Amino acid sequence: MRSRPTALGRVCVLALAATILGGCDGAPAPRTEAPSAEVLSIEEVGQILRMYKKSGQGAPKTIKDVIPLANGYPFAVESLRKGDVVLYWGAAFDPDDSKTVLAYHKDVPTQGGEVLLRDGSAIKMTAEEFQSAPKPADGDVNAGGVGKADGKAGAKRSR
Repeated sequence: MRSRPTALGRVCVLALAATILGGCDGAPAPRTEAPSAEVLSIEEVGQILRMYKKSGQGAPKTIKDVIPLANGYPFAVESLRKGDVVLYWGAAFDPDDSKTVLAYHKDVPTQGGEVLLRDGSAIKMTAEEFQSAPKPADGDVNAGGVGKADGKAGAKRSR
């Protein structure tokens, strides 16, 4: 005698099919390992800048602007506060600009590493790629009040 499929059996079959077919839609594969603190901090800086853009506030101009967001973006705020992530303060997020560097880990200019582009994408660059990448003319790496980037206090970085 054949038994009828139960609701649980149908759910199991659907779950199995979703698992098998889940990677066939062209979407990026999910992470297989936990992202590093370096990656998380850069991604969170991007999320903060997107939030500023959506709220119509422009861009954060100093570290004081992002400190209140520490509960929601702990890696970003702590990395910015300590100077581990360098941000072009005052430079706004631009979803159409996938070339200009907006933030980077402090060692990127000499060793390469994680970089946030103006469109919010986080990528890894070599030191050479970073040196030749465009930088925002409307941003200032020293305006945030978190230390001296490149040893030139108050200097604006240009392209």
